[in-house]
Amino acid sequence: MGWLASGMNFHFIKPVYFGDTVTCSVTILSVDSRGRARATAAYTNQHGEKVLTAELTGVLPGEREREVLREIETPSQGLYLPISFT
Repeated sequence: MGWLASGMNFHFIKPVYFGDTVTCSVTILSVDSRGRARATAAYTNQHGEKVLTAELTGVLPGEREREVLREIETPSQGLYLPISFT
């Protein structure tokens, strides 16, 4: 996603164990004219149970940073996120 985090507030709901698969879903709530954003994140385990939530603030990447991210994002490297910035 290429997000420069400036604030993170986590709420741990359930434990996560070795061998668990955790999926993260991020929702961007707002972006101001300077690229500062607010978002929430929800983490679920392989049973669909919510294990963690987060409130996030940060700065979205500029055009130069987006170009670098496009160059390094590949599914084989585990960095691929199908997100586009407009």
